This record gives sequence, C-alpha cells and structure tokens, in this order.
Amino acid sequence: MNEYLRAFVLGSSFPVMIWPLLYIGLPHMKRRTPLPSGLRYETVPLALPIYYGTMNVLSTLVGKMGLDKRWGTRTRLIATGAFTGWLLSMIGRKVYNVPEELFGHAKDDTRVHYVAPILYGAIFGVVVHYLQYNLFATKKG
Repeated sequence: MNEYLRAFVLGSSFPVMIWPLLYIGLPHMKRRTPLPSGLRYETVPLALPIYYGTMNVLSTLVGKMGLDKRWGTRTRLIATGAFTGWLLSMIGRKVYNVPEELFGHAKDDTRVHYVAPILYGAIFGVVVHYLQYNLFATKKG
C-alpha cells in the first residue's frame, strides 16, 4: 500500500477519531444542549477524518523532506497534532463558538487554545505513532 494512502487511512482511523467525537458528543448528550449554531454533529464524523488523514499525510511528507532525521518521528507527530489542535480550537472558537455554546465557557476564556494542542499532540504522538510505526510497522523516517 502506498505510504501516503496508509498515512491517510491511519490518521483518519477509529482509534484516532474516537477522542474528538467524545469531546464534542458527550457534553452534547449529557446536558442535552443544542450544538453550536452552524455546526451539525453529522458533519463532524465526516469532516474530521478527512482533516486528520490529510494532516497525517502532510506530516509524513514533511518527514520525508528530512525533518525526521533532525527531530525524530514522534516529535514531528506531536508537532503535527499540536498544530492540528490549535487550528481546530481557533476554528471552533472563532467560527462556531464551540466553547461558549457547548461547554458554557465565558466568551473571553481561552483555555481551549492551550488544552487542544496538548490533547491533539498526545493523540498524534501516541495513537497515530503507535498505529503507523508499531502496529502496521512502516519504516521510520
């Protein structure tokens, strides 16, 4: 299988996707609050796997350019995850107002911008790294 196709499939797989779906779905189900305006829960399971898979392909491409030799594979994946989390937190806050509408945070509360990069850095650094380089044993670097 082509390594970029493999990176896309592993980046958008269930072990990677379960965490953000729980992050958005559990508060919605627990409090019975409506989802933020403009954000339909049905679009999240469709859009996020494509985004995560694309980010993992870009990360693999950057690793092929020599970044893995300099930083290492896990560090590259953690950086990819942190960037992914930061970008999603910015989109969720600025476009869909997720922290305020879904979690009840104050409008000026910026915790999400600190938590999301750590959370997604861990997801990519642990889950994606394990899937891509241990479970399915692709070559590092």
